[in-house]
Amino acid sequence: MFRGGPARQGTAPGPGPERPEFRWCVPVPEGVTSSPAVVGSRVFVGGLDGQVYAFDFETGEIVWSKPIGGDVISSPAVVQNRVFIGSLAGVFYALDANTGNELWQRAIGPISASPAVTGGRVYITTTTGLVVSLDARTGEIRWQYAAGADIVASPAVARGMVFAGDTAGVLHAIDASNGQVRWTVRLGRIQVTPAVAQGTVYLGDADGIIYALDAETGAERWRLRTRALIDSSAAVAGGRVVIANADGIVYGLSARSGRRLWRADLDAPVIASPVIAGDVVYLGDRAGRLHAFDAATGQELWQASLGGEIFGAPAVVRGVALIGTTAGQFCAIGAATVVEPASFSGVAARGLAQ
Repeated sequence: MFRGGPARQGTAPGPGPERPEFRWCVPVPEGVTSSPAVVGSRVFVGGLDGQVYAFDFETGEIVWSKPIGGDVISSPAVVQNRVFIGSLAGVFYALDANTGNELWQRAIGPISASPAVTGGRVYITTTTGLVVSLDARTGEIRWQYAAGADIVASPAVARGMVFAGDTAGVLHAIDASNGQVRWTVRLGRIQVTPAVAQGTVYLGDADGIIYALDAETGAERWRLRTRALIDSSAAVAGGRVVIANADGIVYGLSARSGRRLWRADLDAPVIASPVIAGDVVYLGDRAGRLHAFDAATGQELWQASLGGEIFGAPAVVRGVALIGTTAGQFCAIGAATVVEPASFSGVAARGLAQ
């Protein structure tokens, strides 16, 4: 599931790759901005060509693909053998994870967000400002909530609430059972998915401010101002918050106080979100590089250049990081025989820390 689960904490089971070796790369027409989901031997991801793909984890071979129309920038959630995903064409789907066959669909409006699935419900937002709860089995709409402004990021679900931010700068906390608002708080324009951990909501806004808010009340616990807008969602683990701003500055902060623990400069813009797997942070940039950092110190361990731009967060599991780019490729990075098709001659990797 996008950002590691419904609470969107940005963690991955890991372990991740220790070295930037390419396991395989496969072409995806028009490119990939969706973040992949891995379940068993399958990797699921959306493409800008309007297709949902299932790849073999070991080889990268296509197991199935399903056209759903419109750019698929939504990241899939895979629960109980069902792939939940939507597209900018405005239809949300449940697909059979084994075959790609459609189980149900529901027209709800253009979708750039990624679903959260928990307790038999699917929670999704639309770019027209709706937060929607669907029955995971049937697709029946359980409730809808109108935010009053566009929503471009994904909802988080935790503590019986759905958290969603809109482009007018309002963060909404909504009762997950009935769609009634619990509280709202006004920040700057919100283009990121909230992360909820230990009773705190973490997110950044277009004014470049990182916030920690009480999940029950919306009261501010701390804030940190950066010098550029924030398009990157936070990752929270081990008492740390890791988040990047659009200028490519990555911050490691104390989750409790907001105190800066470390800072790293990627020297490239960032719209993707970090993932923490064990003691390592993985983050892509708009120069097409995937970076690995020490989560405690911010020291860069290695980077791999894939070309194009990276908009999504990697899936990190079983020693492999899986990531796509706008250059029309989807790659698995991890110790194995290197597979580098001729069409990906620009792919390169280098280790930084010995």
